Amino acid sequence: MEETIWLAPSNWKVRSYIPATHINLSLINGPVFTISGLETNIKDQITDVDDNYNQPLKFELYQNYPNPFNPSTIIKYSLMNSEFVSLKIFDILGSEVKILVNEIKPAGIHEVVFNAANNLASGIYFYELKISGQVNSRKMALIR
Repeated sequence: MEETIWLAPSNWKVRSYIPATHINLSLINGPVFTISGLETNIKDQITDVDDNYNQPLKFELYQNYPNPFNPSTIIKYSLMNSEFVSLKIFDILGSEVKILVNEIKPAGIHEVVFNAANNLASGIYFYELKISGQVNSRKMALIR
């Protein structure tokens, strides 16, 4: 029997066959034995595509890019659940410079563009992400 693989639009059917093998080593005073064959039949209906592969497994704040930046940078974060999100920019003295996000966001990976345009001087700034009592912050550099 030959190996057959068949693919239809709504299902897969795979059939493979490996025949039994008879080995005779009697000419060199060895044993005579048989290795069993193998037959596999698989038939599975494909009913759905799982898109959960990009569902974040934890709350995370990523490093902005590019860094250093001029005049804009992208800040990326991930949420496991729908959460109220606060994302703010602070200067080196701890003064709030800009509120980027202050609303409920769905689970997933999110990106925010921070544009420093003409209103900020070169220097070190911090961005802080708060959700459900958790806080994470990172440092970024603006170079004019």
